[in-house]
Amino acid sequence: MNGKAIERSHPAVLFLYFIFNIILLMIQRHPIVIICQTISLIILIKEFHYYHLIMLFIMTLTNPLFVHKGITILLEYPFVITLESLLYGFIFGLLIINVLFIFSMMNKVLNSEHYIYLFSRYFPHLGLLISMTFRLMPRTISQYQTINICQKQFYQKNKIKQLLNTFSIEVTSAFESSLVMLDSMKSRGYGVGKRTYFHLFHLRHKDILHMIELIILFVLGLVGYYICFNQFYFYPMIILNSFSLKEYIFLSLFIIIIILPLIWEVNEHVMY
Repeated sequence: MNGKAIERSHPAVLFLYFIFNIILLMIQRHPIVIICQTISLIILIKEFHYYHLIMLFIMTLTNPLFVHKGITILLEYPFVITLESLLYGFIFGLLIINVLFIFSMMNKVLNSEHYIYLFSRYFPHLGLLISMTFRLMPRTISQYQTINICQKQFYQKNKIKQLLNTFSIEVTSAFESSLVMLDSMKSRGYGVGKRTYFHLFHLRHKDILHMIELIILFVLGLVGYYICFNQFYFYPMIILNSFSLKEYIFLSLFIIIIILPLIWEVNEHVMY
C-alpha cells in the first residue's frame, strides 16, 4: 500500500489518537518514560531540528536559576545549582518538546474537513472555530512570507518601516479573510438547524478496531501511570528504582500507543 496508514484513517480514529497521546504525554513525570516517548516520537515523525536542541538547552539551564531545591549541590556561587533542578529542567524540556511534536503531527494530519466532520453535527460553531484556529498559524506564516517577498521588491532604506508595513498588510489580510469565511459560512446556513452535508469519510471495520485498540491502550496507560510511575519525585533527591516486569509492560504500552501508525502501516503491507 502506498502512503501512510494514519492519513487514510477515519477522523474519529485520528482525533482519539492525538487526544489520548496528548493526555498521556502531559501527565508524565518519570524521566525514563519521557525519554522513551521522545525517542518514539522522533522515530515516528522523523524530524528533530536544531531549535529543539536550543529550546531543550534553555529550559535545562533556566530551571536551576529559579529553583534551588535538591541535596546534590553542583555550584554554590553566585547561586546554588543542584543536580536535581538541572535534571528536572532537562526532563521538563523533553516533555514540552514531546507535546510540540504531537501537535506538529496533528497539524499535518488533521485538516479543516476533519474538524468540521467531527464537530459540525453536534457542535457546529465549535467545529468551525477549531478549524479556523488550527488553520490560522500555518496560513499566517505562509501569507507573511509572500507579503515579505513582495515588499522586498520595493527597496526601502528604513527596514523598520518596511517591517511595520508588512505586519499591517498581514493583519488586515488575516481579518479580511476571516470575515469572508464567516460571511460565506453564514450565507450557506452553516449551523442553522439540522442539515445534511457531504463528506468522503466512511467508518470501516478497520477503523472501529483501531478505535478499540486506542481506548484499551489509553485506559491501560492511565492505570500504569497511577500504579507504577505516579510516585516519582525529583526533589529533594532523585531515586530511580529498578524496573520489574510490571513497569516494563506499562512502559511498552506508552511506546506502542505512540508508534501505532507505524504498526498500522506494517500491518497494511502484510495484509495487502
